[in-house]
Amino acid sequence: ANKLNSLEARNAYLEAEYSKRLDVVDERQIYHEMMLRNQHWEYRVANPRSNYWNTIRNDKEHVRCAEFFLEQIKAETTKMRRGEGSGDVSLITGHLPYNRAFYLHWEEFANAL
Repeated sequence: ANKLNSLEARNAYLEAEYSKRLDVVDERQIYHEMMLRNQHWEYRVANPRSNYWNTIRNDKEHVRCAEFFLEQIKAETTKMRRGEGSGDVSLITGHLPYNRAFYLHWEEFANAL
């Protein structure tokens, strides 16, 4: 009976170890598939020109926030496509209202998630 219990315990241990290793293999396979899919990816959305912001709202702080936000979202999207990003994008100060110029940037970001 002791030998049987010992063999059952050993079997349970080996099954758990095997399962852990399969999980690692699955994670690596997912990562490699993502890297293959993104190896030729480029961020193709252009930022609006500075004068675009002035036509919407002639406010230097608003323009600065909008440009900083677009830099952040581009950088984070690029990192995520390389498997490095956290998905964190934030506004520096104040309220940045919706603007149609952000749409394509958000779409690139969402596709990288």
